[in-house]
Amino acid sequence: MSSERRRRLEAYNERSGAALSPTDVGIFARFVTAREPWTEVILWDNQESVRAKFDDLLAAADGDAQPAPLGPSALYANLRVWRDRHTDDSVRSVSDADLGRLAAAPLNSAEDLGRATAALRDGGRLIGYADELLRLVGLRRDVPADSGEARRAASASPGAPSASPEAAPRPAAAAPPRGPERAPAPQAPPAPPAPPMMSEVRPHQPAPAPRPEPQPAPKPEPQPDPGKPFVWVQVPRFKPFDWTSGKAEPQGHVVAESRDGHVEMQWTPARGEAPVTLYRIVSSPQSWPVGAPEMAAQQGVTEATAGRFPAVASGAITYYAVWAHQGASVLEASQSQPTLIGSTEVVWPPSSMTVNVTPEKKVAGTWNAPPGSRVEVQRFPEGHPVGYDQSRLLRAEVVRSGGFLDDEAPQGQVLRYAAFCVADLPSGGSATSAPTIAEITVTPEVQQVALSVRPSADANGTYDISWIPPAHGSVTLYALGERPPQGLEREPRPMATLEAQGVRPEFRITYPSDDLGGVRTIRGFVVDRTWVHAHFVAVHQASDEVAWMSAPASVVTPHPPQWVQVVERVDTQILAFPWPEGVAKVEAYQSPRGVAIDTTTSEPVAHLTRQDYDRAGGMRIARALPGRGCSLHVVGVVYLDGAPVHSAPVTVDYPGITRIRYELEPAGPDGRPAQPGTPVAYHHLFCTADDDLYEVPIMLVANDRRLPLEPSDGAMVRQAVISLGAGERVFVGALPAGPRVTWLRLFINRPPAEVGSIAVLDPIVDALRLQLGQ
Repeated sequence: MSSERRRRLEAYNERSGAALSPTDVGIFARFVTAREPWTEVILWDNQESVRAKFDDLLAAADGDAQPAPLGPSALYANLRVWRDRHTDDSVRSVSDADLGRLAAAPLNSAEDLGRATAALRDGGRLIGYADELLRLVGLRRDVPADSGEARRAASASPGAPSASPEAAPRPAAAAPPRGPERAPAPQAPPAPPAPPMMSEVRPHQPAPAPRPEPQPAPKPEPQPDPGKPFVWVQVPRFKPFDWTSGKAEPQGHVVAESRDGHVEMQWTPARGEAPVTLYRIVSSPQSWPVGAPEMAAQQGVTEATAGRFPAVASGAITYYAVWAHQGASVLEASQSQPTLIGSTEVVWPPSSMTVNVTPEKKVAGTWNAPPGSRVEVQRFPEGHPVGYDQSRLLRAEVVRSGGFLDDEAPQGQVLRYAAFCVADLPSGGSATSAPTIAEITVTPEVQQVALSVRPSADANGTYDISWIPPAHGSVTLYALGERPPQGLEREPRPMATLEAQGVRPEFRITYPSDDLGGVRTIRGFVVDRTWVHAHFVAVHQASDEVAWMSAPASVVTPHPPQWVQVVERVDTQILAFPWPEGVAKVEAYQSPRGVAIDTTTSEPVAHLTRQDYDRAGGMRIARALPGRGCSLHVVGVVYLDGAPVHSAPVTVDYPGITRIRYELEPAGPDGRPAQPGTPVAYHHLFCTADDDLYEVPIMLVANDRRLPLEPSDGAMVRQAVISLGAGERVFVGALPAGPRVTWLRLFINRPPAEVGSIAVLDPIVDALRLQLGQ
């Protein structure tokens, strides 16, 4: 069991950077116990490290917890240690830059590690040691922990003992570990723990002990944070730089940036292991202070590798260098020869930058810049990350000393102006400062957009909408069922006012538009089928506060009557239908069957207003319709700007009816029409039809008591077969006059079911009372 614990502890030691010696790992694996005070009676190589990590080591040994993944800085340090201790010369030659890139790569799987290694310049030297790197970065292949591959991988890790853990020698008395020479804070000595019982601690078979309570997972190692202030270490003096033994070649990288009156710095840790590492930050206004640290002004001394400190610009640029002093104590480190970590510079940015919009819609800006600086201004749209980008530079002629005037500023959007100070470097290049940023919006003047709406040629009932968009701002179209109040379009108003008057988001037109030479066009817009009136408006909006609505462009879509029926009244016809909503009147047009009509060139045979409809209940057609039938086209009419707009017609078929009119004319003995007061010898029968009739049998029926109501209601006095031309008055026959007073009426001499669409129209009733012969 101790071998398994040792494997877990070695993995934890590599991943967490606990830096325990192989001897201490073996002792903890063999004599692991839940009683931390017993560590006082065991001779460790580094008792302080064991006690500091005791809870984490206990959890790792029991397999109950794993150390948190290492951050890039800690992983970079472990990779350097692994490289420097490796037995393979090719691994020891891997550069710090490659290890830094490997530590910064996202490593979540063995595949990620393979891709990151392949991208390195010296990646080919690391491919053969993938298992070691997997363990070092906290990853593992999918193999059993006790498999041969896992054991071989564990034995190949740097610093692992060649003998098995069981064969590890019992530690002998050793000198206490050497640590920093600092006066510890006075405290009461801990009470000596009771010596362990043999039943509690046995080398080969530890006695069962209660399982320790689960410990919380260790917190991740704190990463260098350049946003935190440096904690300075007070060092009275450093040993002068020895030009014969000092190392002036940079061993890493340093970055610095000016932010909010501070300089934020971060650098790579010093190489090698030492109890104390002091980083000495020095500065110079002329050039990088890399010859000797005492040749420049000292900013401070710290043990951190990142932080910030307040700084004030004394010129266009300040040069910085970081030197590392290492030793067993602060004193020893201060008396050691330094190693140059690296150098960098800070170009001081402009300050007090302000921007405003001129009445001409130009953007003017001013700033304060350090003496000797050259300022460049760049313009960025909202949402675009700000960084030095020469493609976004303002023209040189609009940037002057202490300010700029941008006469090409886009309107209607948030603009971010970034001012960079540019300084020339002694090496011949140049460097830029961090940007000083100011935001502003150039609000354009709102305009009233002219809107054109016309019927679309693509489909009936659809419309094409066109407008010319202004150069700035946005145009939104709306289709409204109710016309906005008069005068709303006369001046710009807040958008909230327009919405309160009915121009609401749910009425927005979201159809795509085409750009036809600067004219935007929406084709085939379909109006709500339930609307008779539709009002289109365009709203030009330059900001949330200001908008200008166009004059409404109104269209009408009148609805025709539905369920039209023809009611026959022989001498007239009535069209019955429910009144269509929203129309001013209804018109009826006549045409031959199957022939369409054009309402612009035809005259209606009848028309009806809503008031007439409510009074009469239908449309009466007094005009005689063709006896053979026709088509009737009924349309709804709506007036737009005083002109009638007709709906699509609803067509009904009128089957027709042939009307026969007859007359009984008195005649004298000579057969001529009898004059008033002269004797009547005959009654001549004349018939007229409004359409052609061929061989229609008729009969005259007499009834002495009343007007005959049907062919069988009386005695037949005459019958004939007649053929009539349309509108032709034809003499049918003569009836002799006599003393018999009777009522006489003409009927079709056929059964009612066979009469068809023929109607007999009687003359006035008095003309049907005659004196006939016997």
